[in-house]
Amino acid sequence: MSKPSVSVTEAIREHSVAFTSADKKIVRALQDDYPRAGLESLPKLAARANVSAPTVLRLLAKIGYPGYGEFQTALHDEVTARMSAPTNRHAPPEVSDGDVVLGNLSILAESVSSTARRIDSAEFDAVVDLLTNTKRPVSTFGGFESEVCANHLATLLSQVRSGVRFQTRGSTSAVFEALDIKRQSVVIAFDFRRYQTSTLSSVRFAKDRGATVILFTDRWISPAADFAEHVFVCDSHGVGRFDSRVSCIALIEAIVAEATSRLGLGVEQRIAAVYELLSGSTWAETLPEDANMPSDDTEIGEKDS
Repeated sequence: MSKPSVSVTEAIREHSVAFTSADKKIVRALQDDYPRAGLESLPKLAARANVSAPTVLRLLAKIGYPGYGEFQTALHDEVTARMSAPTNRHAPPEVSDGDVVLGNLSILAESVSSTARRIDSAEFDAVVDLLTNTKRPVSTFGGFESEVCANHLATLLSQVRSGVRFQTRGSTSAVFEALDIKRQSVVIAFDFRRYQTSTLSSVRFAKDRGATVILFTDRWISPAADFAEHVFVCDSHGVGRFDSRVSCIALIEAIVAEATSRLGLGVEQRIAAVYELLSGSTWAETLPEDANMPSDDTEIGEKDS
């Protein structure tokens, strides 16, 4: 059996439905002191979980690791990857002239495809249901490299429904917005390696107040996942030293597209009102009033017959 292509954390999540009560005890022991517990000897981990060593090995085989050594190697690699800074990552590979754009975009396209394969359709539907319940306020926030995703989601979603707020990282207003979180709230967090303690604290706070938490993270799984009801794992493989957010943005747009479709009547009027209010920022208002503009389904350059 070859080792899983996913991280240890993701492998555990993927197989959790099939876990026995003994398996769950081992997982809890790992999570209570992660990753240190898994880097200890096999007898010590078994003692932590109050199970036998063979029981631990059976769990590891179930999630794709043929032996304890392979499991610890994978766990060590995961810890290294989690803490990796851009300066320690591989530079983009050299490609011949003319292949750079196609090569880089192909890598990013595969990142989106990989993310799509990870998404559970039932969980996707459940999240869309939450976001289309306009009685439930929605709050989004992210960290240093993921705040742009939180802002993008809030910007799109607020155009099709009310009650959506983006919490700006480090702002005073974010403190007061956090105090407004209640049981009906839907809190959407974005947290990618290297995970931020402030995001973990905010997610834990929201969970304690009874909110439903949705988390977007990468394949190494943010610690905030322990407090999230729904977790989306996005492939963050980029083309250089920086992780990519392309797949996360693509998933956001897929979710909002479905939410827009389900909201039905009233959405078109709201979108039209938004762009009417924003009309002062477009160059189009400088055109003559009698200018003929092509419709969306008319190609530029097409002439009347």
